[in-house]
This record gives sequence, structure tokens and C-alpha cells, in this order.
Amino acid sequence: MGVWGMGIAQSDEYCEIYEDFMERYDEGVPVPEITDSILKSYLEEFDPADGVLHDVYFALAKGQWMTGGLSEELLAKVCDIVDGGANLDFYRELGAMERDLKARQRNLEKFRESLRTPRATPRKRKKAARVTRARAERGEVMWYRSRGRVFGAVVLENIRDEVYFVALSQELPREPKTMDAVLDAQIYDATWFGSLLPEKRLHRLGRVAVTGSYNGRGGLYYSETVQFCESAGIEAEWEQNLLRRMYPDNVMRDLLDSALIPDTFRHEDALRQRIEMARALYGDEAVKLL
Repeated sequence: MGVWGMGIAQSDEYCEIYEDFMERYDEGVPVPEITDSILKSYLEEFDPADGVLHDVYFALAKGQWMTGGLSEELLAKVCDIVDGGANLDFYRELGAMERDLKARQRNLEKFRESLRTPRATPRKRKKAARVTRARAERGEVMWYRSRGRVFGAVVLENIRDEVYFVALSQELPREPKTMDAVLDAQIYDATWFGSLLPEKRLHRLGRVAVTGSYNGRGGLYYSETVQFCESAGIEAEWEQNLLRRMYPDNVMRDLLDSALIPDTFRHEDALRQRIEMARALYGDEAVKLL
């Protein structure tokens, strides 16, 4: 959990959830549906008593208040957290000093009181802003946050800024300060993606050398005229909700050598049909592996 101050909005968790809430709101999703979806995803990951959930409730309450629909149930939950001292106890466990805890308490009380007064004018839905997807070079090492947990990523291949082969790590114990902290982590999966995460979600640590060609490996085949991905990843996979265990004994740095990436396709017939179609249209050179 990243915290940089005693303000209600001064944590990565709060900011991520609030932004997610507003993005969905601007897309036209009903407020109760947004709330239930976000809360469900966190309750699946954390114990209900975990202090990480405090920021979840705070951000959801602020989102509901901004849009003119703060529920009594959510307001009561926030009041319980503030009045019962649970959030101060959590910050004390994180190492906050007593003077910081006093500031936190003042901010909590102001936040609670602001929620008790309905917003004069509910925020209107805005036209959704265009999301800026990150671009990255081969060998870039990064980390990102998902549902309050921290993970690492390494870009193993970049094909014309159109398709990326990315290794994703298992959960990291803390925000990594060096590339080694990511490279020494256990692998979650290595997957081809049509794009990276939004730029604001990726934190870059540096760049390492990558050896070999990944063409034909991990389920993607490409040439100048043909590109066929057997199983492209989707953004949801960055949330670590599909544990494939393809590399149970490897760490991230092992994948810097392309020879360790499987080159087989699960759907050989589909691949064969694509290659034959390409050969008929463009000739043998079009489908020859680079």
C-alpha cells in the first residue's frame, strides 16, 4: 500500500479506486453497480478486517457523494472506521508517528463531516477521456499496482508498437526500488498483448538486455505481411486472475533468453490454416519465420 501523506486522498489505493469509480461513472455505469463491482473485487482479495479496505470504503463514499448518491450503509461504514479508531490503528501499524496520527485523525473527522452534508450539485457525467496507453522498448522493467497489490513486468518484445510480449511477476512484497527486485521475482505468466496498461499505471525502473528472437514463441507468429496471435492477453490478466503456472520454477530474469519461451501453439490447426492462407496470398517468403 503506497501512502505519501496523512490526507484522505494521499494513498495509491484511494486514488486508483476513485479514478476507477469516476471513469466507470463517465461511461454511464450506474453508481450501485460500480460500488458493488469494486467492493466485491477487493473483498475477494482481502480479509474484511484488513486496513487496506479503509481506503476502498473512503474512495467509494467520496465517489458516491460526488455523484449525489451516497448510501446510508456506506456512510455508516465510514463513520464506524473513523469513530472506532480502526484507521488510526492501521496507520500506526504502518509506522506513522504520533504527530502524523493526530493530523490523520483531523482529516478523517473533516472527511466524515463533509460526507454528512449532501453535495449541492451532483457531478455530471463527462465524456470519457481518451486513455493514453503506454509504449515501451524491448527490455524495459516496470511495476504496477492492481487491487492494492504490487506486481512487476518486463517487456520482452515490441513489434512496431502494435504487439508486446510481456512477462508478469507474482505479487511483490513491496514497491520495487530496483530492477533486480522485479527480475528476481517468481513468474506469473508471459503473454502477448495488443497494448500495454495506461501510462499512468506503469512505473519504469530501467532497461535490461534481452537475448534472441521471440517470433513464433508464446503463441505469436509474424512476418512483414502476416501476423497471427494464437492467444492474445487482455488487460484483465494484468490483475492476476488467471494463474497459468507455465513457469513454476523460473524467475523473471530467466525469460530474458527467448529460448526459454515455448514455441508451440495450442491450436495447431488454426495456425496451419492461417499460414496456408498467407502462402496463397503472398507466397512462401511471407510466412517464413524471421
